[in-house]
Amino acid sequence: MIVWLLSRTEIVSALRRLVREGHLDKKEISAALRRLDRLSRTWAEVEAVDPVRERAERALGLLCDVTRSPRGHLYLVGADAQLALAATLDSPPPDPEVTRFARAFFARQIDEDEERSAGLTQATQMLSLPGAASFTDRNGVERRLLMLTCKQGPTVVYVGLAVLAVDETCSLDPDTVTSATALASYLIQAGDTPGRRAG
Repeated sequence: MIVWLLSRTEIVSALRRLVREGHLDKKEISAALRRLDRLSRTWAEVEAVDPVRERAERALGLLCDVTRSPRGHLYLVGADAQLALAATLDSPPPDPEVTRFARAFFARQIDEDEERSAGLTQATQMLSLPGAASFTDRNGVERRLLMLTCKQGPTVVYVGLAVLAVDETCSLDPDTVTSATALASYLIQAGDTPGRRAG
């Protein structure tokens, strides 16, 4: 069987949406993902699967699960030390405004230089968790921003940024930061991003 390159991504996204909507429980999603893994070993994709993309999708899925966010985008630091879109879950590609905002917010978190944060608006509200903020775009859509950071020795490494959709069930709590830190460390160790060192 030959399938589209992003078939697995689309199926995982649909399954996670069913969990969030209450149509599948954890046992059912686990069984469905195991079946998908078995099935995906039997098909051929139009292009090879990118393991970086796969890990980014998995990381974003976990962040959406822990925050109960229905959808989102994950940006990772590339070799050029800039943020690049690495994964999207249950969403169309991000609006250019969201990407510009994400990059400006990320830069501001690393370096409080006023020039670099000029793209930030008063619609941004820092939340009580470190590296988390709320952002409302020009269309009135609210999103949560969550920095992915970890430590390598005494140095803080900025790995990426999750931009998560907000609905009535979405929440950020200390477990969110713990999960984001663990995922950031994992993505660095896997070689998916070089990260960006503070300072």
